[in-house]
Amino acid sequence: MKRRVGLQSSGPIKAKSKVKKHLRKDGSVKRGYTKTGKVSLATLRTSADNLARADCHSRGECQLSFWQKVRPPKTTGGKCKGSLQWAHIVKRHNLEVRHDPDNCWLLCDSCHRYFEDHPDEFYLATEALDPGRHDYLHAQMRDKRNTDIRVIYLEWIAFYKSKRSAA
Repeated sequence: MKRRVGLQSSGPIKAKSKVKKHLRKDGSVKRGYTKTGKVSLATLRTSADNLARADCHSRGECQLSFWQKVRPPKTTGGKCKGSLQWAHIVKRHNLEVRHDPDNCWLLCDSCHRYFEDHPDEFYLATEALDPGRHDYLHAQMRDKRNTDIRVIYLEWIAFYKSKRSAA
């Protein structure tokens, strides 16, 4: 019998399998992925948060500073101070509108704290600056209530990325 020279088989030929990038060599799932290979909700939320926050911070100054002049709170002496923060008109636990650019203000630390402690004043200030915004946001929440949150996150990520690339 002739002997084959060259490649020698070490067993049956295995079909090439897809490389599963979301799994480590030990079989555990990498951070930011689910077992099925999808990007995790936490990763999507963080990505959408970072994009929305950056967009909000591009506004540059405290947007409710005019309210300090109308009704100066005792805690700040009527002046904006502290770092600028991403604040929500409708609380951020409402995931349907959490990343909506119409649902955010850029507030200084003192205004943010003041309005967190005085939600009625916050409502008045918001309505003075943009009448009907609360009603619009609550309508958006109702419209998206039955939508998969993963789809909502992906839409906002695409929105902010396209807005960033257009600028």
